[in-house]
Amino acid sequence: MSTALDIDLALMVGEMDAVPCESLGHGNEDMHEGHATHYARINCPFCDATKIKAYCEPFVAYIAGGGAILCSDCGAGHFGHTTILGPVGGQK
Repeated sequence: MSTALDIDLALMVGEMDAVPCESLGHGNEDMHEGHATHYARINCPFCDATKIKAYCEPFVAYIAGGGAILCSDCGAGHFGHTTILGPVGGQK
């Protein structure tokens, strides 16, 4: 159900483009396809970098299945330090 604010924003802004997947490997790796569907928080245990990025559905499934993520700051690979925060657009 849309609120009055959602309707007002839709009228003022118009249709928005889909949010792109923000993974550095998108377009270069098989585990990526399509636009972003979820936001995730990545905490690197090696350099303490924390990032929030939007990822596509296949990569979200890869992460949820225990796949490794490479830190974009230090390059270290790590498992289990990623939290899926919620869907893009705020709907479940």
